[in-house]
Amino acid sequence: MNAITPHYSAAYPRNALRHLGLWIATMFLVASASLAEAQTSAPESEAPPENITSGKVVALVFQGNKALSSDELASVTTTKVTGWISRELHGILNSLGSDYQSLSLTTLAHDTAVLKQYYQNHGFIDAQCTYAVRANREDLHTYYEQIRRERLTRNSGTKATPVSPVGDTVIFTIREGTPYTISRVAIEGLESLPNEFQPELTEHVTIKSGERWSRAAAASEVQRLINILIENGYPNARSDSMLVQHTEGFHTVNVLLYFRPGHRYRYGSVHIDFDTTSIERSRVGAKVILAQLYIDSGHWYKLSEIQRSEAALNKLGTFDLFRISLDT
Repeated sequence: MNAITPHYSAAYPRNALRHLGLWIATMFLVASASLAEAQTSAPESEAPPENITSGKVVALVFQGNKALSSDELASVTTTKVTGWISRELHGILNSLGSDYQSLSLTTLAHDTAVLKQYYQNHGFIDAQCTYAVRANREDLHTYYEQIRRERLTRNSGTKATPVSPVGDTVIFTIREGTPYTISRVAIEGLESLPNEFQPELTEHVTIKSGERWSRAAAASEVQRLINILIENGYPNARSDSMLVQHTEGFHTVNVLLYFRPGHRYRYGSVHIDFDTTSIERSRVGAKVILAQLYIDSGHWYKLSEIQRSEAALNKLGTFDLFRISLDT
């Protein structure tokens, strides 16, 4: 531009030069609007103008995901595409439904971290995730056209028209990597349990060597063992921790599950305590209460029996509050 300007300044008056500069700027905007697409990449790339990134999320795409479906991945991201029914209801009445979700680069950065963690929890420990934003071509054309018109009429006193939002397609690109499999499963803290529990600890374990690592599957196995313990006399059984170890260069993991079973208890005698601070004092016969209990003295504690007993007491419709607790 600097090399051309001296040539024209001698041949045209100053006003003509101003119009020429405006024409060149307009042609630049029109040329920009003719681009096939405008794309914003993940955080390390250069961000587009702020007034474009405030568009609406009209499509959500996952690419590179082979092991996990796009529907499954979409269920864990905060970025969503608002459904057609919800948008229609919102168009009728603002208090109903919702419009397209506004694009947020902060949310997209959060979603990439969530997707990476989700993949790692499903056996893909080396997985990586990036995002890109692709603006709709027609929306961009409308956007640039409005900007052009606004600049042409800026000094005419005409009220500016709100800029139309740009519809954006959010693209999450996944690099899954090699899935990690379970090399060994070790259970610590339950070695002192009676032999009757050994089949549950060895034969019936739901996570086994050679299977793809999954934190959800491991958590389910932990809960399975806890349920067995509290149904067989261990009301205070707890999971202490879960360690997942893997060696650099190998695609296998060792899973270590730690438990604290606590003491084993049998039912003893039943004591009934009434609240003596209640304003309205009344008593229900002990035989009526005992008849609702699924508890037999000398049997091992079972959480399910406690829950059935509380449900039966509730059906009486007599008590404002009741609780069955252990006196150990």
